[in-house]
Amino acid sequence: MEERKQGIEGYFSTQERLEELSTMKMEQDELKGKTLDEITGLIKTLNNRIASKKAELDPLLKEVKPLRARIQVKSSFFCLLKDKNLFRNYNRNIKQKNPNMMH
Repeated sequence: MEERKQGIEGYFSTQERLEELSTMKMEQDELKGKTLDEITGLIKTLNNRIASKKAELDPLLKEVKPLRARIQVKSSFFCLLKDKNLFRNYNRNIKQKNPNMMH
């Protein structure tokens, strides 16, 4: 009633509610901060694991790279050889079917 006399009816209840909401917001902000810290820690852990695995795999990849290049060269050579043999077989078949064919 005192509030009503002073023309500020509901001020104190509004003030109390505002303080409650402020406390709730502060608690939520703390929770968000903790969650963010946990996520940051997980990300750091994952990045460390990735870096560790990368360091572990790099030497192996360096060994494999020249082998891949050699396989590529041999594969290309095999394809050329295969094509050449196909061409020879094709010519041989034609010559067998038509022995009078000019050379």
